[in-house]
Amino acid sequence: MCLVERKERECKDQIGIYYAGGDFRLTNCFDVSSEIFDLVDCKFVMKNTAILLQDSAIESKFVI
Repeated sequence: MCLVERKERECKDQIGIYYAGGDFRLTNCFDVSSEIFDLVDCKFVMKNTAILLQDSAIESKFVI
C-alpha cells in the first residue's frame, strides 16, 4: 500500500510504502519531488512498478 503523509514540522509531503499482510509495516519512505505543490492522492500503476502522484485540483498535475 502507498500512503501520502505530511511531515508536520517541515510541511513536506512524502510517500510511505507499507506491507499490508497480517499487519501494516512501513517498508520504505521517500520525499516527494518539488514539482508537486499539494499532493492529494497516490496509487500504484503499470502493474505495480510505479507510483502515480496527483497534485491538487488547482495545479492539476500528475507525476510518475
